Amino acid sequence: MIRFGFLGLIAGLLLAGLPARAQTAPAPFVFDNGRDAKNIPFELAGNHIYVRVRVNDGAPLWFLFDSGAAETDLLIDPKRASQPQQSVTVALAGVTVHSQTLEPQSLNFASSDGHPLDGVLTYGFIRNFVVVIDYAARTLSLYDPKSFHYEGSGERVKLTALEADNGANLYLADLSLTSPDGKGAVGHFIVDTGVRLALTINTPFVQAHDLLASQKHTVTAVIGSGLSIKDTTLVLTRLPSVAVGGLTLNNVIAGLSQYKTGMLSLSEFDGIVGGEFLRRFRVILDETHSQMILEKNARFAEPFEYDMSGVMLLAEGEGADTFRVHAVLAGSPAEEAGLREGDRIVAIDGDAASAFSLQSIQELFRQAGRSHRLRIARGDQTINMTLKLRRLI
Repeated sequence: MIRFGFLGLIAGLLLAGLPARAQTAPAPFVFDNGRDAKNIPFELAGNHIYVRVRVNDGAPLWFLFDSGAAETDLLIDPKRASQPQQSVTVALAGVTVHSQTLEPQSLNFASSDGHPLDGVLTYGFIRNFVVVIDYAARTLSLYDPKSFHYEGSGERVKLTALEADNGANLYLADLSLTSPDGKGAVGHFIVDTGVRLALTINTPFVQAHDLLASQKHTVTAVIGSGLSIKDTTLVLTRLPSVAVGGLTLNNVIAGLSQYKTGMLSLSEFDGIVGGEFLRRFRVILDETHSQMILEKNARFAEPFEYDMSGVMLLAEGEGADTFRVHAVLAGSPAEEAGLREGDRIVAIDGDAASAFSLQSIQELFRQAGRSHRLRIARGDQTINMTLKLRRLI
């Protein structure tokens, strides 16, 4: 999974057709009701899906549900793992999955979401089921692929596969993009619930279609940090339209890569469609039938917006209620207000910062024209400043 607060996609990728992992049988699973596991609740933070999971009948843990992670079946924070690698039983509400490979790995990107994180459910786990992600209701439903049958009117989108060298497939869907100069292009994009942005476009595709030159308004910003890259910096812009199947979304914010090495420099796929795009649908991932089905929800026509402060915050401390400035965008309201990297936000509009979540602060900082009074701790100083928000992209 490439992520902006993410892990790393495995290199050595080849295009293939779904399903392509016949050499590995699905893990045995048992539904409590014998048929399916419906309406498993999840929490959404930073457009990431967090679900409760039990490993070997242990206490409930928070796992990220990540369709773009190809490393193994499950990743877990080393503090939660008793052995370097092991086969375990995994339980979500209504279903138990056996013979899952659990691998410890440091999950130091949790602070970019401000949500507890103990592990990651990867493609190796997800592939066992037809998965229904209801972003509006914030529930997951898992079905046996052998008996699943869809009778709705959602948009059916063909999935192909990007095969990693460990045998895992990542879901690929074709998207049609229109740039501001009116030119169109079609690319193969990983469907990745572990990515925050709506759309990320790899360097070769950006160059092949001259996307940077065609953009009249861009912002270069640090959008996250993770295991594979300390800070991911992308050129953010708006595309007039992005279409998948027969569905078109307008004025979509996309991140254009300029990386010459690493995952975002690869030409085996053209980019990633992530949570800010997917959350506008009820998403059905059906690998067995090589399809993704998209049903529009109430957020389908909601405008795409980005942070209007120019500050990237990390949530720290036991309760994720200490907010430290990780990066400040040059020329942004945050820089104009006087914020610096390393500052700690103590209060917002007279209320203690600890009364907020990182998610609520991010939402607060996406309201054009609003001003907020900040109290900042910098070393042994306390500084008052005013943050005047404006649309950056």
